[in-house]
This record gives sequence, C-alpha cells and structure tokens, in this order.
Amino acid sequence: MKWLFTSWFLFCSLLVSSLQAQEGIFAEFQTDKGKLVYELDYVHRPLTVCYFAALAKGLIKTPMNPKGEPLYNKTIFYRNYKDEYLMGGDPNGDGTGNPNLFIHEEIDTFLTHEPHRICLSNQMLNTTGHIFYLTKKPCHRLDEKFTVFGKLVEGLEILYQLKVGDTIQSVKIIQKGKAAKAFKINEENVKELLAARVKNWFDSRNRDIAFFHEWVLKQYPNAKKTISGLMYLPLEEGSGDNIKEGDVVTFSYIAKFMDGTVFDQMIGDNKSSTTTIGKSTVVRGWEEGLKLMKPGAKYLLFIPYTLGYGETSFKDVIPPKCNLIIETNLISVKK
Repeated sequence: MKWLFTSWFLFCSLLVSSLQAQEGIFAEFQTDKGKLVYELDYVHRPLTVCYFAALAKGLIKTPMNPKGEPLYNKTIFYRNYKDEYLMGGDPNGDGTGNPNLFIHEEIDTFLTHEPHRICLSNQMLNTTGHIFYLTKKPCHRLDEKFTVFGKLVEGLEILYQLKVGDTIQSVKIIQKGKAAKAFKINEENVKELLAARVKNWFDSRNRDIAFFHEWVLKQYPNAKKTISGLMYLPLEEGSGDNIKEGDVVTFSYIAKFMDGTVFDQMIGDNKSSTTTIGKSTVVRGWEEGLKLMKPGAKYLLFIPYTLGYGETSFKDVIPPKCNLIIETNLISVKK
C-alpha cells in the first residue's frame, strides 16, 4: 500500500511538473524544414519579448509593414555565419530592413549565447531591431552586445537542417498559463517598457559618472570638469593657437585603468601618435581633451566610459564600462 501511494505521488508530481513546463510564452516557427518552438523569457527580457512578439503578431506598423501584418511570415533565413548562428526575419531578405522602432538591449549574465538560443541583433548600442538569429554553437563573444531572450524547446533536428534561403512560413506567439496570458503584447506596452528601460539606463550611467568624478577628485582635488563629463588636470601648459577642427595633432601618451594598470602607451624614443581633429581615430573624450591643450602641454585626462569605449569590451583589452586615465603630451599641431 505504501508503495502504491508513493508511486501515485510521484506520478502526480511528474504530471504537475509537465503541466507547469508547458506554461510560458512560446514562439512557434513553421519553416520549410519543419517546426521550431522557442520558449521566450518574458520575466528577464520583458521588453525584448514584447517587441519580438508584437512584431510577429503584426501589432507594430513599420515602413516595411504599413498594414501591420505579421512581420516574420514569408521571410527567409538570409545568413549562416560560420555555422554558428542563422539570421532571419527581415522582409527585405538581406538585413537592410528598417523597423522604425528600435529598443534598448537587455543584457546580463543570466542568459548568454549558448547553443539553441534566439537573440535579437543590432547595428550599435541601443538600436536593437527586428532581425533575429538562432544560435547553433556557443557565441559568447556576443554576450555583451546582443540580447538573448529565449531557448529552443522543440525542433533541434530541424534547426540543423535549415540553410540560407529557407522560408519562415509563419511565426505564432503562444501564451500558456495565467502569468503568461497576463503579459501584454502590443505596441503600447513596448513603448512603456522601452521608456522605463531608457530611464533606468540613464540613471545608471549618471550614477556611474558621479562615482568616477568623486574618485577622481579624491585622487586629484584640482581636476577640472567639462560639460560632457570629461575631467582633466593640467600638469604643464603649452603655448600657441587653440586647436580647431581639421588640425592634425601629434602626441604621446600613457593610458591606464583606474587601478593604475597600463594598457597602452606611446612615449619616448621618438614614439608618437597622430590624429585629425573632427575625423579622429581616438575616443570622443580623448579628442575633447586634446582640443583643450596647446602644443607643449601635458594633461592628465580622466575619461568616463560614456566618452570612451562604452558599455562593451574593445578588442579584448578594454573591459565593458571602463573608465580611462590618459597622460597626454601634445607635441605639435599642423593647421
């Protein structure tokens, strides 16, 4: 009898677990090769899921889709990048489409570019659009740039059969369970979620900049601040005309992180770098600092990441959200 009760309890537990597993928001792709089903993480990626699902349902009108028809129906997979991921979802069929409404990324370590994930692409920070890609292999170099918002739950064999040119016949959004059905999928909710995301993004950046400014002033009380948020400390002043757009400047430098680690330098033994103001190859904050200087000047420039390399890593040298300290010597200016 005890065995029977235990067996019944386990059966009920498995049944409940199975039913619970069916709850959520799902994207069902019907393709030339068969069906793919992705579970969309609307809890951790509410903006991205709402945006993707609203486009799939045709609830956002765009220049590509003025009638508000389901955007992804009859589109193709147009790129297979090194067999790592498959890109699709563009009505133009080549990635040039304009959704007219872009969103901010939702990026953290909770969802990363593991195999069998669905992600939205962008051209640059905060320009996530309609184009999605499906991962086949780990692509963790993309973790800091693009939003992962779901995982494959059905159709693994189909994923690996798909190739460039195959058609997405339809994308159906399925909401199962009380919580999933309560999640609003429409353009209005996309805009509300986007507004909240933008506010949080600005608030976070402002806190980061304020922290950096406080740190600089503790180390260098005489440092000055510009309207943009750049801080600088003249060590030696130069002489001559002010720098203008189009001037070619030659300078040497030592670039450090906040902990004092030198990550780049060009100084001594006639080493120098050259850039053209207005067409500069250096980050925005550095160019602004150079424009404050005159030939012969030496400045410490304190560049917040918002004026530097931004919120993503750069060439595996600069970490995300990295503030920079660059000692710069302005050697000459060519008008």
